[in-house]
Amino acid sequence: MSIPATLDEDEATGGELDAVLLYVDLGAGLRGNGVLDYAVRMFPGAPHFNLAIWRFDVLRTVIVRELALHKASVADIVVLSAQGGKGLPKNIKLWLNQWFGRKSDEPCALMPGSGVLEGYTL
Repeated sequence: MSIPATLDEDEATGGELDAVLLYVDLGAGLRGNGVLDYAVRMFPGAPHFNLAIWRFDVLRTVIVRELALHKASVADIVVLSAQGGKGLPKNIKLWLNQWFGRKSDEPCALMPGSGVLEGYTL
């Protein structure tokens, strides 16, 4: 998986980017949303984000987990927002492994919060 150094011409002129935000609780969700807000300001032309948001616990439901996997497999940015230093819940580690297996070869940015991937081997 690689992170693009530059955006293509469509994205740089105000195109759309697909983003997925996974979060553990309200505070983490707000922090993750802040990361995306910052990313929007960093792109020339401030592209529009098509945002899909899921709280960690709802990903235990098979239908929701599959939908999140599909959205993330074609997303430009995936943000994980949890409590730093606590690592990831087992269902989210499983989700990440499934996502890595489905992810296309298109460039994508995985943006974990501080301490989110502690002890997790990609």
